[in-house]
Order: sequence, then C-alpha cells, then structure tokens
Amino acid sequence: MASSKGKGGESKLKQRNKALESQNEALGQELEAMKQRVVKEDSEKAEIPQESPWQMFEDDEGRIYYYHAVTKETTYEKPAERS
Repeated sequence: MASSKGKGGESKLKQRNKALESQNEALGQELEAMKQRVVKEDSEKAEIPQESPWQMFEDDEGRIYYYHAVTKETTYEKPAERS
C-alpha cells in the first residue's frame, strides 16, 4: 500500500512541477515583453532633445504620444520625424 500511495504522490508532484514550469515560462515571456517595451520607450525618449518643449506620455491603451508644452499640440508621431 505504501508504494501505491507513493506513486500517487509522485504523480501529483510531476503534475505540479509541469504546472510550475508552464507558469515560469509564461512569466518569462511576459517579462521579456515588458523589457522590450522599456527598451523601446527609452530609445524614443532618447530621440527627443532635453531642451525640447515636447514631452512624452502614455495614453490609456499604452501608446506613446507627445505633447508640445508651448503650442499645446499632441501627436503620436515622434517630434524628430515631424520636421
């Protein structure tokens, strides 16, 4: 009896391990996607000169947009591309 009980426990452990591995993989993918967004945002920030009147913001859907403090203009295009 002890051996069948052990096998059942071992099977549950294997199932739990598979579930944890799957969860870890999903979390790893989510982390990688977050890193990609941060890198993209950082590169976009770097393209706006520090003395620029343009400020970068994120809308409710996570899209980056720009606001010109003097003219009150907003745009989804990077200001450097709008010359």
